[in-house]
Amino acid sequence: MAQILDMPQLSDTMKIGVLQKWRKNEGDKVSPGEVMAEIETDKAVMDFEAFDEGVLLKRLIADGASVPVGTPIAIIGKAGEDVAKLIEEAKARGGAKTAGDLPVDSSELIALCAPRLTFISYGSPEAGDALWLDQQGSYMATVAAGRVFRLLGAKDLGVGDDYRTALKPPVGTGLLDGQLAWRQHEGGHTDAPNVKYFIAWADRLLGHSAGT
Repeated sequence: MAQILDMPQLSDTMKIGVLQKWRKNEGDKVSPGEVMAEIETDKAVMDFEAFDEGVLLKRLIADGASVPVGTPIAIIGKAGEDVAKLIEEAKARGGAKTAGDLPVDSSELIALCAPRLTFISYGSPEAGDALWLDQQGSYMATVAAGRVFRLLGAKDLGVGDDYRTALKPPVGTGLLDGQLAWRQHEGGHTDAPNVKYFIAWADRLLGHSAGT
């Protein structure tokens, strides 16, 4: 009988898991102990092993997806089983989501901040920033939100409106001239290296002098 597999809790403190890579495709047979996927916890990347014999009938999340523990991630069962009802159950519980299920685009979330001061900060994956973060996608969203800042009398990144062709600045190079700002620092999964740039940027735009 087909069953839903949930994102497992692979450490005592794990709340969210990132499915780094599926090791099995839909239609593949699985046996107990076989690695089905690689999952990033809050501590390490670990193997997700099958507990039962069967066939991987449906992958409910894609490589790179970040979901809470307990979220449906796959369905296994016998070859040819009808899993339509289980897919609907998984959707109701929070699985089988795509970008199309989000109520707003990330650029719209940034645009909602306009014309307030908005500093978009990221680290570098090479230095330990989380692999599930999408620095390029966030930069594109920031560019796309720029027209709303300009519409409301604020200054954007100053790189135009075509997010598809706008080149993300090199790591360590900030776009800090306007009320909408961007900087990707050289550090890992923290905003600390950008704090001094944020303070100087905010002081300038708020009209604060040093030490006040």
